[in-house]
Amino acid sequence: MAIFVRNLRVPDVASAGGSPLLIFIRELLRVARWTEASNDGNAGWPVTPGVNNLVIAPADLVVDPLYPRRIYSPSGPFLSTHVGMVIALLAVNNQNRSIWRITNYIDANNIEVDDQGFTPWNWVYETGITGRVTRCTTVLTVGATCLWNAPAPNRNQARLLYSGVDAQILYARPKGQVPLATETTGLTYANSLDYKHVMHMVADGPNVVIWWSTEDDPFAFVMWGSLEDADAADTDPNFILGRDDASAVDLYSFYMYMLDGANANIAAYVTTIKRDWTAQQQSNLLTYFNARLTSGRKAILRSPWVVLANTITVGACVRGRLPIVAHSYNGYERFRPMDSAGNWLHTFKGIMIPRNGPDDQLPLVPV
Repeated sequence: MAIFVRNLRVPDVASAGGSPLLIFIRELLRVARWTEASNDGNAGWPVTPGVNNLVIAPADLVVDPLYPRRIYSPSGPFLSTHVGMVIALLAVNNQNRSIWRITNYIDANNIEVDDQGFTPWNWVYETGITGRVTRCTTVLTVGATCLWNAPAPNRNQARLLYSGVDAQILYARPKGQVPLATETTGLTYANSLDYKHVMHMVADGPNVVIWWSTEDDPFAFVMWGSLEDADAADTDPNFILGRDDASAVDLYSFYMYMLDGANANIAAYVTTIKRDWTAQQQSNLLTYFNARLTSGRKAILRSPWVVLANTITVGACVRGRLPIVAHSYNGYERFRPMDSAGNWLHTFKGIMIPRNGPDDQLPLVPV
């Protein structure tokens, strides 16, 4: 079972800067079973319980299906001031493993999490869970960085960098965890000036998709992953993919970077369907899908091929397929389920993200 995070409303910030976005991408990677290789010791990173942004980290948490949304701790670490902060459960069972906003303080032993982010399957009974209550009152300073390892045996690494007052850069080190690993071109995101963030995630093995909305940006996207259906001789199918303006461009216009056969950084591209030979995009993917829909048939859901840049040394080769994310007609209503089984959610411009079942919560946009 994949790990799902939906409608994580991170604590609002009162002033620009400090990047709550990076602080909580870091926490999302932890929930996705990535492990931190290193960080630069910046005070904004939640590290030590009771210091700065990591408020408490109890290891005795209990969830019980008889009490949906409630988290219990026999040691009684909770305070009323924790309401509005975020709690991650690093559970063994993926159905319990996620991260939520704390919405209700019951007593020192019990809290409740946001119903807009809760799993549709309820809890599975589990004890001895480690939890992390975090906030973002201590800001990151320029230059803050951390490095994360994908779940073994994959060797991809994700690096987060707070590069400026309104700029954070996300990198991949596709061969990772070896000396002098080559780093891809970075993807720049300008969300530090946004005060409100709602974040979502789907993680499955080495593949993690994180997307978010702010009061100013309806849809931004990043993915670290490993191509499917790659050639057996391809020793490095890992990549980074994303855009900060993902609501305005098609999936095949996203930035994507990998390593080539000589372990050098190279651009990659998500493919789309070409229906005829006109250069106009509307006559390609959109016309093809729309024709199927208007004729009463179903529109297909594609698992796109990925190709490398057409260079003298590499060529425009097909490298593999994009995992997790699918693509279809881009005229669907935003943030709506797409199939009767409830397995897919349409975000923007034909991008489909897996859902956690037919009753999974629909995305919210902060206002």
